[in-house]
Amino acid sequence: MNIIRILETGTFNITFQVGIDRLNGLSWFLLPASLVVRPDNTFEVKVDGNVVNEDSLLDYFTPPVNPPLQIKDPNDKRPEDRDEREKIPDPIAVKPEDWDEDAPAQIVNENDQVPEGWIEDEPPTLQLADWAEEMDGEWEPPEI
Repeated sequence: MNIIRILETGTFNITFQVGIDRLNGLSWFLLPASLVVRPDNTFEVKVDGNVVNEDSLLDYFTPPVNPPLQIKDPNDKRPEDRDEREKIPDPIAVKPEDWDEDAPAQIVNENDQVPEGWIEDEPPTLQLADWAEEMDGEWEPPEI
């Protein structure tokens, strides 16, 4: 069984002392070691030319270098009085005095003109082949 213990750390160099378990005793000696860090945030530790550890810098450490985006709270629960309605009406909201419920949803421009070269006999856009009126409702062509 090989055991690695870090003796010194520097900017780019790490000196390892490697222990080899010999029956009941542990012998320590220095071996050439290298740490290879790749651009994809993975690393490998080589001792005497043999890879002894290989992992990701982001996953290997505890706590991780990049913590999870959300941390689960085991004590988190919804309040008893939470309102589950999709839309909640605002009791203090009021419409303006001149609000007209019968007004059209879109206002027609009385002064608009058809542009020159406009194709008026253009075929309508095709309805999708898998359109089901029962599920999707009445099909309306897209407006530009």
